[in-house]
Amino acid sequence: MCSAKHSIWCLCISLFKTRSIPLTLVVIFNSLLDLLIGLIPVIGTALDFFHRLQTQFSTGRRLQPK
Repeated sequence: MCSAKHSIWCLCISLFKTRSIPLTLVVIFNSLLDLLIGLIPVIGTALDFFHRLQTQFSTGRRLQPK
């Protein structure tokens, strides 16, 4: 539930505060991807780990643990 609240908050910021359509599309894509990965119980955990690891390496910074 906390993840859903965070996604909605980020979506509102990207839509109304920054008014950036590309940023809004990225937020929507990442939220849907997170939802899709979370729907698969066992495989979702492994896929979430690899997705976060790939994101960490592509941005060059460490992500905070959930």
